[in-house]
Amino acid sequence: MRKFIYIYTLLIVNILFSQSDVPLTLKTQFNGSYGYKVIGNTHNFLDNRQTPTPPCIMNTTTSATLNLTPNQNIVAAYLYWSGIGDGTFDTVATLNGINYTAQNTFVGYPTSGALLSYFSSFCDITSQIINS
Repeated sequence: MRKFIYIYTLLIVNILFSQSDVPLTLKTQFNGSYGYKVIGNTHNFLDNRQTPTPPCIMNTTTSATLNLTPNQNIVAAYLYWSGIGDGTFDTVATLNGINYTAQNTFVGYPTSGALLSYFSSFCDITSQIINS
């Protein structure tokens, strides 16, 4: 009985907090054998999930370094950024002095006034990465 209650509780929590409002779609497909590198950083000074909750102060810049070996070829490069809200105030990201406007912005919980709304934006930066 205890196992049943535990599983039932997990199902209810999953239904309440699942993201069904942002559909998944295939944006790009690469056929064959490819490797990939992911780099990134955060604008947060502190982890938001602390007790007591820290003040919401953000860095205005952040950085990460991409290191490739001479035998690696770049096929595609994408810039992703995200934040709180619907993304209308963060439509531009700057990378190495070049401004990029979001080609797509995805919003979770897009209803007005939602407690947990957030966005993620995307831009194809392949040409800049290959050229630099």
